[in-house]
Amino acid sequence: MSRILRYLACLFTLFFVGNALAAGYSCPDYKKYTNCNPGYYLDDCGSYRDGRTVTPTVGNSCNSCPSGYECDGNTRCPYVNEVTITYSLNGGAGSAPSSQTCTPGESCSLASGATTTFYRAGYVFVGWSTSSTATSGSSSLTFTADDTVYAVWNKCSAGTYKGSGTQASASCSACTGRTKYSGAGASSCSTVSSGYYTTGCNSSGNNCTGQSQCTGATYCTGGEQKSCPTQTSGWTRGTGDGWTSYTQCYQTRAATAASTYCSAGTLKQNATSATAWGATTVSSALSAKAGAYVNGTTCSVCTSDYYCPGGTTTRQSCSSLAGGFYPNSASGSTSAEDCYTNSISGKYVADSGDSSATSCAAGTYKGSHTVYYGDTSSCSACSGQNQYQDATGQSNAHNARAHIGAATVFATVAQLPTVVGRVAPDHIGIRTPIVTNIAMPPT
Repeated sequence: MSRILRYLACLFTLFFVGNALAAGYSCPDYKKYTNCNPGYYLDDCGSYRDGRTVTPTVGNSCNSCPSGYECDGNTRCPYVNEVTITYSLNGGAGSAPSSQTCTPGESCSLASGATTTFYRAGYVFVGWSTSSTATSGSSSLTFTADDTVYAVWNKCSAGTYKGSGTQASASCSACTGRTKYSGAGASSCSTVSSGYYTTGCNSSGNNCTGQSQCTGATYCTGGEQKSCPTQTSGWTRGTGDGWTSYTQCYQTRAATAASTYCSAGTLKQNATSATAWGATTVSSALSAKAGAYVNGTTCSVCTSDYYCPGGTTTRQSCSSLAGGFYPNSASGSTSAEDCYTNSISGKYVADSGDSSATSCAAGTYKGSHTVYYGDTSSCSACSGQNQYQDATGQSNAHNARAHIGAATVFATVAQLPTVVGRVAPDHIGIRTPIVTNIAMPPT
């Protein structure tokens, strides 16, 4: 039965089509979709996945949006779901990378730091972060919406530097040598100041991080601190700030320690090399005690025949007083009054400071004596019956002495009661008149 029905239907179709064609009829077109709802796209897009719009065609259809794409509906083709990423140099210089788009939920590679387009002096680029205060960064991130990424910079450590305009991700360079140093984040190495030495250097003398001034008994050269020569026993090394050479090193000693005859003054020795001291000089004027004098770089006791007031006065010769009449003095004399003349016999010094002695007058005498500069002396009168003045001006008592030619004859006054103007008795041993200056007792 069913077979018969299908046969009849087929005959009917053929009959209808044939009549229709004979009468000028044509079959109707298939249905055409003009737009789709959101989440769908026209299959007229074919393989396009760039969001373009297409013209609907007959027999088209609306298809579900493929995974990983956005479909706005209407006549727009599917497109990738993208987010826009903007770059911030975050303290850097130069030109920031252009904005880029990324697929949400997927890892997105970001701009490389191996470029000089952007840079930061004293810092190394280590990546990007969505936080402007991050201390670590990455070369790729995943986003879900439009965002801004910030350059992450690591500061160059002290002892290194990085100049402006260098590759962003390039490493910092070391400050080399003892004369160069830097703090953290330096764009260049600083040169050590005069009188300073570098600090924080490694064992090779590189990567110095700072500088300090030389103080005390030290000096600085070539960025290094060196000590002055070793202090000599009894001396004290000088100190200073910012010395640059061993020639500024010195040691001092009180003059009173160098000589017991000094009362004040300072001696000094300057360094002649990094290990040796030079000759002694006077740093502050020496002053000698009374009875001593300044003798170059020391003080000495005043020698005999000189007098020394002390202080800074040189020793004075006694021979310079009164024409050399007072040439003598004892060692350690302190004034002109310590100078004297001696072995004066039969003479006296009449006035203070006389340059010669005056003979004693007849009937007076003066024995051998010493007169000091500024003093006077005088003769004494011959007194009594048993004294007379001899030819030297000295007094003789009890024994009368007469000078007869080159011979001297002695006799007691009692034995010569009547010899004046007479010839001496034979027992005297010579027959010669006796000198008339013998004081005789009254007759």
